[in-house]
Amino acid sequence: MKRKEIEAPAKINLGLQVLNKRPDGYHEINTILHTIGLSDEIEMEISDNISLITIPSLGIAENDNLVFKAAKLLKERYKIKSGVQIILKKNIPMGAGLGGGSSDAASALLGLAKLWQIEKNYDELHDLAAMLGSDVPFFLKKGTALASGRGGQLEYFDFVLPYWILLVNPGIHVSTAKAYQSLKRGSGSGLPIDYKSALTGLAGNPGGNREYSIRQILTNDFEGPVFARHQELAGIKKSLYDCGAVLALMSGSGSSVFGLFGSLESAAEAAGNFSDYFTYIGSPQQENLNK
Repeated sequence: MKRKEIEAPAKINLGLQVLNKRPDGYHEINTILHTIGLSDEIEMEISDNISLITIPSLGIAENDNLVFKAAKLLKERYKIKSGVQIILKKNIPMGAGLGGGSSDAASALLGLAKLWQIEKNYDELHDLAAMLGSDVPFFLKKGTALASGRGGQLEYFDFVLPYWILLVNPGIHVSTAKAYQSLKRGSGSGLPIDYKSALTGLAGNPGGNREYSIRQILTNDFEGPVFARHQELAGIKKSLYDCGAVLALMSGSGSSVFGLFGSLESAAEAAGNFSDYFTYIGSPQQENLNK
């Protein structure tokens, strides 16, 4: 094999808690990570050296890109003699709480393992992924997982989100580091919400008047400080509810906000209210793709 193409899916957070600040300086989190159909595209071809082209240009040095770092890390770990030319086509907005960079890195590890004919061992790839970033290990599989610790402790479970997703991104870049700092978490740990039970119950019975309880359970701790700095995001969330969303929630530390709708028609109609923004509509059939 001399050439490989792979997709790198985005994710949304179906609830996110930041529980406490750890002794190592990172934060303990509790969240549900859920891949969606929106994806970046990665093309790889055997070459003499490692090189990376991004379309469009991201305005960062090649060796600062997580995809380049993933290729270099894998090459050094397994003493690969050949290089690779990588073309990364970005479709996922950057700095949007959708995990695009982390997904690109994980997908690069998976694609290069095949291209360089490395016998794929999930535990070894997981360790390499964790070296690249806290969110990277999740993207070694597609589907839904409860994430804890720094985000790398993962419990995947079968789940089909019984709603259409309308994702709205206004192009605002939110600093994840500043979002964490704004929460001012100490060493005392909060009580984790049982997101998994709430979601599996929702999947089993999507009908009925459940909106209130869903909105109470599926929350995002980052919304308070981020909305205070970017009131436009709070406006998007309110508009999604005004359009009939069962749930509207910011993903990650922002700036993307998504709404869950009962039908494609209602999601598409709501999308018409956000013509000035990047939007994406995903179907329930794209979910539950653990691989």
